[in-house]
Amino acid sequence: MTDAFPPNLLTRSAAQHLHELPGHSKDAGVDGWLLFSAASVAYLAGYETPIESGPAAYAPHPAALLCMNGEAPELFLADAERLPEPPTSLLVTPFASYTIDRPLPGLSGLIELLLARLRRHAGAKIGIEPDETPAAVLTALMAGLPGLQMVDASGALRRLRMIKTLDERALLQAAVRLTDTGQQTAKRMARP
Repeated sequence: MTDAFPPNLLTRSAAQHLHELPGHSKDAGVDGWLLFSAASVAYLAGYETPIESGPAAYAPHPAALLCMNGEAPELFLADAERLPEPPTSLLVTPFASYTIDRPLPGLSGLIELLLARLRRHAGAKIGIEPDETPAAVLTALMAGLPGLQMVDASGALRRLRMIKTLDERALLQAAVRLTDTGQQTAKRMARP
């Protein structure tokens, strides 16, 4: 985990965002969410992908977050990843990602788990971020659950992530102060 936010603060803010998510589901016209973007997963689950440039070759995707209205949200986390302090309302389910015992499973373990969880939601509208959802997952879900409707909720999620808790606002203000200090110091230390 990176040190962008202290883990307890990230967990506390994520728990608050998760608690408010059902109200946003109604506004977005969806019955639930299936999210893969690092930004959405961090915002709602408190999990930050430790790889800044994207997934590792060993784990095609480190995490997915499933939030169905009326159910506990579930974070599917590659077994090579860890979440030090998940929000208490969040279920964490590992899926096989990296192994030296057999060929790499890719996303097959995650796909099996998602198919099993979503079977009881036939006909549901699921908000997704199409540009962030792996094509293999989307194809498998649409083939395995033909009544499931995937709805582009990218805009709603971007707007949702703009809402900050008091803790997040305090951190942003501290970051701005540090940036100001750094710029002032750089100006003072600059030499021709």
